[in-house]
Amino acid sequence: MEGDGRSEPGSASVEGKPERRSGAIMAAIVSIVNQEPESRVRVSVDSLNPSLVSPTPAFPAIGQSVKMAKHCGHAASRLENDSSAQRQVFNVRSVSEMVFVDSLLKRESQALPAVASDWSPLPYQRPLLLIGHGTRDDDGRQQLLDFAAAYQALDTRRPVIPCFLELTEPTIQQGVDRCVAEGYTDLSVLPILLFAARHNKFDVTNELDRARQRHPHIRFHYGRHFGITPLMLNLWQTRLAELDRPEHNPKHRDRADTLLLFVGRGSSDPDANSDVYKLARLLWEGSGYQTVETCFIGITHPRLEEGLRRAGLYQPKRIIVLPYFLFTGILVKKIATIAAQYQATVPNTDIVCLPEMGLHPHLFNILRERELETQTGQVQMNCEMCKFRLAALGDTHPHSHSHTHPHTHPHDPTQVAPDPYAEPSQYHQRIWQVP
Repeated sequence: MEGDGRSEPGSASVEGKPERRSGAIMAAIVSIVNQEPESRVRVSVDSLNPSLVSPTPAFPAIGQSVKMAKHCGHAASRLENDSSAQRQVFNVRSVSEMVFVDSLLKRESQALPAVASDWSPLPYQRPLLLIGHGTRDDDGRQQLLDFAAAYQALDTRRPVIPCFLELTEPTIQQGVDRCVAEGYTDLSVLPILLFAARHNKFDVTNELDRARQRHPHIRFHYGRHFGITPLMLNLWQTRLAELDRPEHNPKHRDRADTLLLFVGRGSSDPDANSDVYKLARLLWEGSGYQTVETCFIGITHPRLEEGLRRAGLYQPKRIIVLPYFLFTGILVKKIATIAAQYQATVPNTDIVCLPEMGLHPHLFNILRERELETQTGQVQMNCEMCKFRLAALGDTHPHSHSHTHPHTHPHDPTQVAPDPYAEPSQYHQRIWQVP
C-alpha cells in the first residue's frame, strides 16, 4: 500500500478521512469526558477499531483505554489504587484545590473531541512511535498510554504505538519489533519530552540505532520534542486565568500580590535547563503577577525547597506552584507534597498547586505539528548551546564522551537512587561534562 510505510500491502490499514472520523471513537471520547470521574471506565480502542492492531500483552495502551486520567484528587485513580499510601498523596490537596483541579481537567478534556477538526491530512499513513521517558509510578505510566490512545482516536488512519525509554514496558525495542512484525519499513518517531536534553539527543537515538542494527531495512523519521511554543504558553495562561475566577479565588487575591513558582524537572543538560527559565519568563511577561521564581525538583538547582524559600521573601498573599510536567508520577506527587508541607508553615499565604498537563488539547495540536514535520522533512532544532555538540567541536570543558547511557535508576521502588548533584558545588563541577 503506497504511503503507509509498509513494504507490501497489508491488512492493518484503517479507513476514514480526518474530516469524517469514526463516530464510534469520537462518541466514546465524548462519553468519557462527560462522565463523573467515579463512573469513568476503560474503553478498548481495539473493540472500536479491530483492524488497527492485534492485541499483545506488551502493549496495554492500545487495548486498554482512552480515559482522561487525573492526579491528586481524580477519583478514578483513587478507586483503582485504593491504598493508604495513595490516599495520603491525594489528600495533600485541600478540598477547594481538589475541586479546582477536577473542574479544570474536566473543562479541558471536554474540548478534546473537537481538536482534530482543523487538522490537515497526513501525507503518509506510516505508524507513529510515541516514546515516553518511563516511570515506576503506575499512574504516570497509564497517563502516557492514555495519551497515546487518545491521539490514536483522533486520527485512526495509521497506528500509534506507545513505548518507553526506561523503567517500564513496552520498550522502544518492543515497539519497533511490533511495527516490523506488521510489515512496516518506514516509522515516524516522536519523543514525548518537553525539552531537548540528553534523553532526547542521545538515549532515544541510541535505542533507534540498536533497533536499526537488528532491522537494517527500517527507516526512522525522528521528530522534535514539544519545546517552547505559543500553544504551550496559552495552555498555562488559560489555566492561570481559571484561578482568577471568583469560585477559585474566594479571597480575591490580586495578581500583583501573587507569585508564580515555576517548577521544572531538572536536567544534566544546561541548554534544557535554560529553556525552563525562558519559558517561565515568557509566561510572566505581561501577566501582572508580582514576579516569577524558577526552581527544579531534581538534578539541577535551585531545588523546590529553595524556590519556596525565595518565594516567601516577597511576602506574597498567594503562591501558584506550576509543575511543568506532561504526566503525573513520583516527582509530580513529591511537588504537591512539599507544597502542602510549606503551606503549613505560612498560614497567611495561599498555596495553590496546579496539575500536570495531562491530556490537554493543545498538546495534541503540537504533537500533530511534530508528526507532520517528520513526514515533510522539516524537523529543526537549535543545537548551538548543546553541551554534546560543544564536546564534539572540542570545547574547553574537560570531559569524556560516550554514546552509552548507564541507566542507574533503581527498578526497586523501595530503593532510593543516590543524587550525584545534591550539592550545588557537585553540580557545577560536573554539569558541562559529557558522560
